Amino acid sequence: DKYKNNLEDATTYAESTIKSLEENYGDQLEEMIYNYTGYTSKEAYKDSLYLSHLQNLAVEDYAKDQVTDKEIKKYYDDEIIGDIELSHILITPQTTDDMTDDEKKAKENEAENKAKEIIDELKKSSDIKSTFAELAKNNSQDEATSKSGGSLGYVNYNTLSSDYDNLIDAAAKLKNNEYSTTAIKTSLGYHIILRTNQKEKAKLEDVKDTIIENLANEKKEEDSTISVKAMQQLRK
Repeated sequence: DKYKNNLEDATTYAESTIKSLEENYGDQLEEMIYNYTGYTSKEAYKDSLYLSHLQNLAVEDYAKDQVTDKEIKKYYDDEIIGDIELSHILITPQTTDDMTDDEKKAKENEAENKAKEIIDELKKSSDIKSTFAELAKNNSQDEATSKSGGSLGYVNYNTLSSDYDNLIDAAAKLKNNEYSTTAIKTSLGYHIILRTNQKEKAKLEDVKDTIIENLANEKKEEDSTISVKAMQQLRK
């Protein structure tokens, strides 16, 4: 009743999940469902998927209700930053799955040393922007940005994949026209970054919904009992 506007979405979720499972398991689907969930039929499991979709909405709302104004203000002050104009040079270790651990480690060291050499070149330069762009064109293994001098444009948390969050962390600590003097390690490899500008951060009212959503997600991750609490609250 509370989520009557979401019933169609719940139905679509349940049906699409069952359809995907049917494609993977065929005639053995019901056996798989019973073994992993205890439900004795496909229809019973589909009903549970339908219900869980709606329950998840209730948990989400409950978690958001637990977020306080003080938490919102602190998150805004500590975590929200203005978009940063950023360029990077990426050096990726040339490892393959069939390499031994020692061979992979050697390739990691090779990539890290290459990044250090690029930083040394930047330290010698009197024109950081042009030198950085040239080094990016000649060395960066990010094919999408190397030709444009490594430019990522204006970026922020959630602008790019989570692989780049470490870069945003590092960029937030730099001043405009400063570059990182140590290589930044991500799952993609070793990065050298150059920060060239930063915009004013958004007003609190413009990002409040996003902050509440992020804080609610943190509460769900930190409190393993929150789903039970949400259902108890809904029942009351």
